[in-house]
Amino acid sequence: MKYFDKWAGNFILALHVFLLFLIFASEKVELPVLLAWSGRLHPLLLHLPIGFFSFASLLWIIRRQIQGQQALQLSLLLSALSIPLTAVTGFFISRDGGYDDTLLFRHQWSAVVFGLLAWALYTGVRDFPGKTHWWNPLFALTFSGMLLTGHWGGQLTHGTDFLDWPESAEEALANTPAKASASTTFYAAAVQPVFSGKCVTCHRTGKTKGGLNLENTASAIKGGESGPIWLAGDVAGSIFLQRIHLPVTDKKHMPPRGKNPLTPEEEALLDSWVAAGADTRLKIAEIKNGHPLFRFVSQKSVETPVTYRFKPASNAVLAKLNDAYTTVKPIATGSPALEATIFIRKAFNIKRVTALQKVKDQLVRLNLNNMPVRDQDLDALLPFSNLEQLTLSYTDISGKGLEKLKQLPALRSISLTGTNTGVNAAAALTQIPKLKTVYLWNTRVSAKEIEQLKRKYPNIQWEFGFTPSPKDILALSPPLFEKAKPILAERDSIFLKTAIPGSVIKYTTDGTLPDSINGLIYKTPIPFRDIVTVKARAFKAGWLNSEVSEMTVYKQGKRPARVELLTAPNPEYTAKPEVLLNGELGNITQFRSGQWLGYKDRHLEAIFYFDKNKAPDIKSLAVSYGVNIGSYIVPPVSMEVWGGKNPKEMELLAKASFDAFSVQDLADQESRGRVLKFKSAAQWSYYKLVVRNLTQLPDFHPGKGTPGWFFVDEVFFN
Repeated sequence: MKYFDKWAGNFILALHVFLLFLIFASEKVELPVLLAWSGRLHPLLLHLPIGFFSFASLLWIIRRQIQGQQALQLSLLLSALSIPLTAVTGFFISRDGGYDDTLLFRHQWSAVVFGLLAWALYTGVRDFPGKTHWWNPLFALTFSGMLLTGHWGGQLTHGTDFLDWPESAEEALANTPAKASASTTFYAAAVQPVFSGKCVTCHRTGKTKGGLNLENTASAIKGGESGPIWLAGDVAGSIFLQRIHLPVTDKKHMPPRGKNPLTPEEEALLDSWVAAGADTRLKIAEIKNGHPLFRFVSQKSVETPVTYRFKPASNAVLAKLNDAYTTVKPIATGSPALEATIFIRKAFNIKRVTALQKVKDQLVRLNLNNMPVRDQDLDALLPFSNLEQLTLSYTDISGKGLEKLKQLPALRSISLTGTNTGVNAAAALTQIPKLKTVYLWNTRVSAKEIEQLKRKYPNIQWEFGFTPSPKDILALSPPLFEKAKPILAERDSIFLKTAIPGSVIKYTTDGTLPDSINGLIYKTPIPFRDIVTVKARAFKAGWLNSEVSEMTVYKQGKRPARVELLTAPNPEYTAKPEVLLNGELGNITQFRSGQWLGYKDRHLEAIFYFDKNKAPDIKSLAVSYGVNIGSYIVPPVSMEVWGGKNPKEMELLAKASFDAFSVQDLADQESRGRVLKFKSAAQWSYYKLVVRNLTQLPDFHPGKGTPGWFFVDEVFFN
């Protein structure tokens, strides 16, 4: 035992020597990958010395009530051993950078002192059991070292104010910024709250990861080590947007995996703000109808902060409610009140709203923007007695039944923008007891009727949006794909319509943009034969041409009996193989929705099986894939289709190569399709699809030299 004790003491001393060497030679130390990774263990290990030494201190206090010193010596040994081990991993993780130099210096050296004092205590108790009069001051000094080390470590991780006394409800209300008004900047009202909620844990005073501090005022945010954080008008070139849109498996993805991720609507807001010029001085009053940020202003209702008395929902309940189609989160850090957003229109079911009844007491904001909510679905909203803000913009409601919402006693704001609501339905809303604001942009309520509502119901703020002057030259709204379905049967047609009477729609199906020269005039529904991408634009004298509407339509085709993946997708983007045959297309801006298979380090190979006795006459194979080039999701290099009577004897039927993308394509985010046509062979029951993804991104891409991702969501046989 004495030999072991001596060996242990020498080993602990050697660890301290190694630690001191690392600290003094920190400028010259280059860590191997394994050691650099081991720094990630620091948050796990740091609790060990605290627990071991606290237990040893307790044993010393009650030493007269216990027999022998074995337990005390063992706990001191574990303390003295775990402290330098933890400190070494702390040094490794500090090499990531982004920590306040002063706090890091204090934390490192207090850990060294704490460790040496613990080693001295262990040695003293072991070798000089009779010198107990020295132990009291040594225990006190060591315990103080532990407290200081933990305190400065807490400031490094959680900020210098992590021990501040909690504010009272009155103080919190007094310190809350004034509510947003017309003179508030869009940055302060919408952009900064996203940074505060999702970014400042790593980019703040005391912990400026990458040299970036997002706690600063807008004018003081200069960027980090990689350059300016945003480039006005350049979504693809703005570093923080590049990092946000990376696949979650990428080590540069922001926020890092395990942190609270941005929601799709937050990502869209930041993209739109940068695309609109990233103006930190733009005021809400200056954002009129037609401005790129107008839709975010129209959906947002800012209210005076409220103190909520109800109990918060459990984390387990919130975890069950959050999925690829629904986000439920607190409206502010520490608040029991919740806001919920449901998205992806084609996946919507009113049962998703009903499921939220698990938090019916806590839900104060509900966003159903662009969901196919109907009048009869309004009954599902009635159990939410604390609901304050309701967004029904661009839903399918006609206004019938809105009077039911008077059963929502706390409702203060409702948005009906882009719905078929008329003036009578709008007037019925006045029965809601606490209603203060109604948004009626782009509804059937005319400007004259709005003025009547304002005069008759002055206690409600009726928001009607921007009314153009006859002298203004306005842009037409893009054509709409009526009965829009991306997957059609063979005899279906494609329908277009425009909201402005007298407009002319021109469209193309050859990839060119419709203009005064290119394109056909839309008169009758477009006949549909095979996969096609329709681009349409509206024209009218005295108006600016509309933006281009675009939609890729696939032929439904023959469904194989089953599909087998010969190469597995990346574990982060793995769905059942049947996702390729489910007749549903994904949205590539939401590539984590579960609708996609993602490949990076290997190529896609899949075999599709048809019934041997009923092998169809197949003449083409179409693949729907996604492109989100800023997020490293790029077109493949090539695509092959093989066929045969059995999976071991197959012949090449068709092969297609893909053009390389250019620097001008970095902002592309869209779904694309590719058809491979071949000679029909009714006797074939097996088809193999091989897609080779890009193995090295070009030099102009932020991820140059790394493999590109290939994302696929559907395969069609015709």
